[in-house]
Amino acid sequence: MRLSIQDKEFDIPQSWDDLPFERALKAYELLMHDTHGIFPDEQVLPFKRIELMKLILDIDDEFLRTWEADCIQFDPNHGRIAFVDELDFVSKSVTSALFSTEGKRTQISLTWTKCPWPVLAYKDAKGKSQNLYGPADALENLTIYELGTVFMIFERFAKTGDESIATELIATLYRPGKPYSVENQMSGYRGDRRLPLLHHESTVPHRMKTIEKLPHLVKAFVVFWTACCRHKIIGQYPNLFGASDSGDAERVGNDYAWGGVLLNLADGIVHLDQVASQPWATALTYMSMLEDRRKETELQMRKSQNRNR
Repeated sequence: MRLSIQDKEFDIPQSWDDLPFERALKAYELLMHDTHGIFPDEQVLPFKRIELMKLILDIDDEFLRTWEADCIQFDPNHGRIAFVDELDFVSKSVTSALFSTEGKRTQISLTWTKCPWPVLAYKDAKGKSQNLYGPADALENLTIYELGTVFMIFERFAKTGDESIATELIATLYRPGKPYSVENQMSGYRGDRRLPLLHHESTVPHRMKTIEKLPHLVKAFVVFWTACCRHKIIGQYPNLFGASDSGDAERVGNDYAWGGVLLNLADGIVHLDQVASQPWATALTYMSMLEDRRKETELQMRKSQNRNR
């Protein structure tokens, strides 16, 4: 989508994923910055929308002053009001994809799914450079076991806000690389450069000591990214995470422990290593198919019972 302002054309993002990484990170930092001590509550969101607009369009205050001056020159009596109205409209249009609205509540849209830092580099106690590798975009290369574990840790953090749980989440996602071997190299490390989580869970606390030293913004943005990926995955499988049989719609929120749901849905199979290590998309597609069959069987049974009455 393109927008014209002052005879200039601008591209308008349709989601967080449309933003370049550095711009997305700055946008997130801007939104998280506490301005309530500077502006009245009702002015905070409009102010942040304008600042986001400037960031997204790469314009500065001088551009806004020129824009305002042109409006006043065109209509000396009402130009100032026209500029304010235009600024409000444009700032909302440019930033609309970064927010979602439910009722009267506006919140950040969960649409950033690109891995923000594929590699986190650090120096160990001996001063040697080491790497921790992150998962693929949208958590696509997690196994069903890893996804369930990540969901449970995220939901614990969402419920408590405990930063040590956020550290645990990042230390679960970011792991050392698999050892070099011809087989690993030839297979592209089987789609995941990281050591598996299964049977390596005890290494998480050790990595937490490294993760704790990361800047707060880095940790916060990784948690935001995880929330976005979780939101997308849940939306892909409404049969498993959507409306219940009673008709109650799922609200993607902190009060739903979907990590536990995942592992419960897979009960009886995830204890097998070869199944626990399957890609989550394969496992969820299979479970969704089983759920479809279950619902179809129940429907046929109800129809049969109604005919026999």
